[in-house]
Amino acid sequence: MVKECELRRIVSDDVPQVVCGAGGLVLARASPDRDATWHAICNACPIPDQLATDRWACLHLRPLKVASKGEDGRTFREYYACHWFYRLYRHGPPTTMAPCHGCPYWFPRPPMAQMEGLGYWKDQAEVLAEVRAMLDTAENIPPTDVPQTEGGDKTSPPPPEAEAQTVPTRREEVSD
Repeated sequence: MVKECELRRIVSDDVPQVVCGAGGLVLARASPDRDATWHAICNACPIPDQLATDRWACLHLRPLKVASKGEDGRTFREYYACHWFYRLYRHGPPTTMAPCHGCPYWFPRPPMAQMEGLGYWKDQAEVLAEVRAMLDTAENIPPTDVPQTEGGDKTSPPPPEAEAQTVPTRREEVSD
């Protein structure tokens, strides 16, 4: 038995396919009811449980499942991208829904049938493609934007004693 997931779709051109909407992955072809592999992938996925239990699941939330090749075959990593803010995370969107908690732009997540009419799947595919590209280049991004120079870091703030010497006190400002 496979657990319910609002992001799993059965797409049928000539041959029916089970598609993971979170990852854009074709999980099974031809006989989706007999393929145990996709059942294992879906049952191991935390996204349906998060969407069902976290009250902060939002209209703008784009749950993503990104596949990568690991030592033991294909592995998956889940991300919870906000439609509006996922580009702010240079190393990839959050892996939890914690940033959603308390968001001022939060809007209750409607049933998938209503979101489909709003272009959800097209938007999901665009966000997924951008996040995949972002994750591919994230390994080449240094952890900070602080420029380093020869002879040490010239951009770090001065030590507290040097700062105290350069900042006028209130008494000096009044006496001038």
